[in-house]
Amino acid sequence: MDKPISKDVLRSKAGRAGIALNKINGLIVGLTEQNIPTTKTSVKLGSMSFDSVPTGLHQKPIFSGESGLVGNGLLARFERVTFDTKAGRLVLDGRRAGF
Repeated sequence: MDKPISKDVLRSKAGRAGIALNKINGLIVGLTEQNIPTTKTSVKLGSMSFDSVPTGLHQKPIFSGESGLVGNGLLARFERVTFDTKAGRLVLDGRRAGF
């Protein structure tokens, strides 16, 4: 496991890389703009299937342990998206029309 770094060091490194950091409910979220090739894929979550989902193609994982990211191309298809971090689950409510 990597050794934790201080908030000041994190902010400094993020700033030099052009990443804006925001603290949301105790989590630090980094936002940056990347040019990633995209395609449309089919995605299955539990018993639900989705066609033509805009999907970014990465040459290698963005962070350790990552093997794919769920993004706005899929999440925008729902009226409400809840990340229940305590229970370790994602809750998707109200499928939007037109998707």
